[in-house]
Amino acid sequence: MTSKLVVVFLLLAGSIAAVKSLHIPGFVNGKPLRYHLDGIRLPGNVAADNCANETWFSQVVDHFDSSNKDMWNQRVQVNQKFFNASITDRPLIFLMIGGEGPAEQKWVCREDYTYMKLAKYNKALVIQLEHRFFGKSYPYVKNSTMGDMSTSTLRLLTSQQALEDLAYFIKNYKFNGNIAFTNPRWIVFGGSYPGSLCAWFRADPRYSNLTLGGICSSAPLLPKLDFYEYAEVMEFAFKNWSAIQKTNCDQLITQGFAQLRQNTYTDSGRAMLNSMFNITPPLNAAMDNYDLYATNFLANIFNVFQGIDQYTFDGRDNITIGGYNIDNLCKKMLASPSDPLTGIKNVVFWDPTNSNPGPQNLDNDYYGDVSLFNQSYYDYSNYGAADIAAGRGWMWLCCGMALGWLQTTDNSNGMFNRAVNLK
Repeated sequence: MTSKLVVVFLLLAGSIAAVKSLHIPGFVNGKPLRYHLDGIRLPGNVAADNCANETWFSQVVDHFDSSNKDMWNQRVQVNQKFFNASITDRPLIFLMIGGEGPAEQKWVCREDYTYMKLAKYNKALVIQLEHRFFGKSYPYVKNSTMGDMSTSTLRLLTSQQALEDLAYFIKNYKFNGNIAFTNPRWIVFGGSYPGSLCAWFRADPRYSNLTLGGICSSAPLLPKLDFYEYAEVMEFAFKNWSAIQKTNCDQLITQGFAQLRQNTYTDSGRAMLNSMFNITPPLNAAMDNYDLYATNFLANIFNVFQGIDQYTFDGRDNITIGGYNIDNLCKKMLASPSDPLTGIKNVVFWDPTNSNPGPQNLDNDYYGDVSLFNQSYYDYSNYGAADIAAGRGWMWLCCGMALGWLQTTDNSNGMFNRAVNLK
């Protein structure tokens, strides 16, 4: 089992490297550490925030233990821009389900997002409910801002509890704290893990009568340990794009990852990679548990391609709209047609907001990165700490709660050459 859990640690460790150096965008299983990096890298994104009113909802700590009477404050973001507050009978409410990270206001503020266009057209009230144990929504808190993520408390972090949170919220929500709607029409929204919650909420007969409908996007419906299908979809996107543009970008990526993995396991190859990527600490076969460092390095590279691929099409923001996408990734690969490794390096160190980023290095301190997830308390008032806490929470959902969804490259097509395998 330990070897299987390594995949989660590797993907998370690649994300923490990004927090230390903005040259490498950070991703946790395909979802970026966007909660503060957007504001740092592209201040324009902040303009999409602050349209919503942040409030707190008194939520049940443990829905499955009637003897536990504890309550906690769950963060709620409300945008009433399109809503006619005088309509209290059968109002339409769009509920965005929070996921494995702090609730970003852009999801209730960005009017160019499809569901926000629907909200405007239908004059809906838009609400986002932050997931328990993420952002500022902790059932137990110490010293006002220290969220309790000890293992004894993480037993309360389950998708079952999250579904009950949604149900309790819908049943008890009051607009502006004191207005109870009559026969409100709730529509739930979610993508990726929140998409799974959305689908489970709609399908479960205990909850299905609480909502009129749901749009549940990119939603894995069943737990699965080796989730190699994610990489297959990535490959399809690169191959399809290459076919449309009539280029061999997909072939160059395949060749580059094959060379990358091969060089990771030879002395001369490691020396070349250390020089090319300025890997810190350098890859060295004499390291204890070298395979962890090697796979961590490969996962760091894969995560960059993973994030650009997914967010070319989904959850777009100023970075991707501004050119951080598959089209420009392929242009970087095609600029070195006889040297795909250089193309990969140029993608990894690509900073769309800075044409002269200075010294470039790839942080690959596996144990140092993983140690950040060993804490029991995180200061959620600190953006960096909140992101790290989200990594610990997501790790718990994948492993402790056994959702799995470990995004490996063990698929048969082989574009990424088993860079991140399960074992």
